[in-house]
Amino acid sequence: QPSIFPTDPSFDVYRAGVVGFPRVKGYAQASYSVGGITLSWTAQYIGKSKAFSDKYNPEPEYADFDRVGAVWYHDVSLAASTSGFRFVAGINNLFGREPPRLPFLYQGLGGSTVGANNNPSLTDSGSQYRNQGRTFFLTVGKAF
Repeated sequence: QPSIFPTDPSFDVYRAGVVGFPRVKGYAQASYSVGGITLSWTAQYIGKSKAFSDKYNPEPEYADFDRVGAVWYHDVSLAASTSGFRFVAGINNLFGREPPRLPFLYQGLGGSTVGANNNPSLTDSGSQYRNQGRTFFLTVGKAF
């Protein structure tokens, strides 16, 4: 039986596939440049997970509420350089993907889990998800 103590090396195996520790996650990036202009696209993938580990909790769940589906985030940016200046404009979370609802993550919010489920950034397990929605940015740099 796996350990429930974080200092035990088998603890990471116990957590694999549990919310906050998906088995699969990654980034992909592509850029295209012509002249002084660069278009970039980045995708982030966070794999599916469950609220409880099957290794530690071998009893099957009778409902599907303990599962969190896979999530994709897409970011785009356009960069241009001219006269010693560099301008970059972009959109993070291009499609406005909201963070998933995370089951069973009690946060002590007045005895209710509702607040935590709607704001997964309040938990260590949910901190991998973006909670700001779609955001825009513009940066300007100057070489001296």
